[in-house]
Amino acid sequence: MGRSCNLLFAVPVFILLHHDTSLVLVPNICTDEAALLALKSHISYHRNNILARNWSSSTPICSWIGITCSTRHLRVTALDISRLELHGTIPPHLGNHSFLVSLRISNNSCYGELPVELAHLQRLKLISVTGNNFAIPSFLREISVELGNLNKLQRLALTRNKFTGSAPAGIFNISTLQFLAFSENKLSGTVPSDLGRGMLILEKLYCAANILTGFISSSISNSWKLRIVDLSVNSFTGPIPESLGNLKYLEHLNLAGNTFFSETTFSSLTSLTNCRNLRVLSFGGNQLDSTFPTSVGNFSNSLQTFKAPDCKLKGNIPKEIGDLTGVIHMSLHYYELTWTYSKYYPKHVEPSRTLVKSNKIEGFIPDVICNLKNLGALDLSGNQLSGSVPPCIGNITSLRTIYLARLTASIGGLHDLIEFNISSNLLSETIPQEIGNLKAATLVDLSKNIFSGKIPSILGGLDKLFNLSLAHNRLNGPIPDSFGKLLALEFLDLCYNNRCSICNGLSPQRFFNTCGVFDLKPNNVLLDQEMVGHVSDFGIAKLLSKGEAFVQTRTIATIGYIAPGIQTF
Repeated sequence: MGRSCNLLFAVPVFILLHHDTSLVLVPNICTDEAALLALKSHISYHRNNILARNWSSSTPICSWIGITCSTRHLRVTALDISRLELHGTIPPHLGNHSFLVSLRISNNSCYGELPVELAHLQRLKLISVTGNNFAIPSFLREISVELGNLNKLQRLALTRNKFTGSAPAGIFNISTLQFLAFSENKLSGTVPSDLGRGMLILEKLYCAANILTGFISSSISNSWKLRIVDLSVNSFTGPIPESLGNLKYLEHLNLAGNTFFSETTFSSLTSLTNCRNLRVLSFGGNQLDSTFPTSVGNFSNSLQTFKAPDCKLKGNIPKEIGDLTGVIHMSLHYYELTWTYSKYYPKHVEPSRTLVKSNKIEGFIPDVICNLKNLGALDLSGNQLSGSVPPCIGNITSLRTIYLARLTASIGGLHDLIEFNISSNLLSETIPQEIGNLKAATLVDLSKNIFSGKIPSILGGLDKLFNLSLAHNRLNGPIPDSFGKLLALEFLDLCYNNRCSICNGLSPQRFFNTCGVFDLKPNNVLLDQEMVGHVSDFGIAKLLSKGEAFVQTRTIATIGYIAPGIQTF
């Protein structure tokens, strides 16, 4: 490659001398090679020494890994060194790639400052440095100054770095941008008051998980091609712009984890029903303090995910919710947000899940909820609901998980239910026999009720059961012999019942004076001559070799399951 570079360089030199002009270096393939070798020298580590082995002057530059050249000009047009586990800095020499169209350095461990010289590359259409440790945003500020040079830039991806300081207003005025992402940094300040007017053809906007503040202007709808908007986990405030309803191509809107507010009627939600392509809508963790509007039923069948946890929705669940026949995940519950932004764009939407928990929703559960034929999980706990779950719930064959509080349910028809949790209620009398119909269940939690009487032997027929909790009730009598058939069972909690009668005969009674939490891992289940399983909790037993009376070895049983009376020595 060294010889070819010398020959190529000789041609422009000869022409310059022939025309009696001053000697000026003309960028060529050798300029590109020098810039790449400079980059190589700034990388302190690369997986399998891939650059050391591949980027060599003895081979043509256009055959190097990650390099694409144009056939017409024989210049580097694309550099893609993503996911090579590179450690190091980016030198200013990359700014000499005057024909560069695409630059990808994503998902490495590069750090320091992105060279401002990159902002001078007039042919650049794509810059992606996602998933590095770049910390100084001088490059972003240079973009603001040099907007005229980046008049072809279409994609700018800066997500998951360590950029700090104010978000440069100039990046919101790159008129050619179609994709802008700078989520998961520490950028602060406000976005422009005319957000949207400088990016008329923008299709995707990701600025989640920063420290951005201020209002979102109604001018955002000037970016009329927007399909994805993710403003989540910032400190934006003010009303949710009703103009979002004008974005006819909008598919995904995430406003969660801010301090947006709304008027009592929640008219901004009504406006969003005009977005007929909307598939994902999330605005949990805000301070809406609004009633649940009946207009929710006007969303199109394209809506699949509706998330509004912890946003102070109140009032009755409108019967119109039954019109959302396309929804597979509805979340109106409260949970502690843990935003790990490999999920900032939820590519893996949790299928068929509906949560209606810990808002202030009151009244009865409407029968129309049974119209949600794709419903896979129902959580109605932590609200102010009353009455019982409609019996038609048993006809939703897709339902796999149900969590109830202050409610009762007809469970006879839920043969495919996987998780059944009715803990923390005031359910009394005996455990209903129809619970034996839950043949597919892996979890049954009846804890923290007032169930009394004996444990029904029919529970022993749930051969797929992995976790069974009957704690905090008033159950008595022995553990049914049928429990020996629960070969998949790994966790059994009988704490805080009429303990002694329950635990008798299962294993040494002194282990269970307080609680009956059994370690049911396979090593602790023994088979008798008739191949019937018996629980043998080994407590704090130790391994002894022949002739040993004392030894220090590991505990055989799982520490977490050792009976409380044994652990407090």
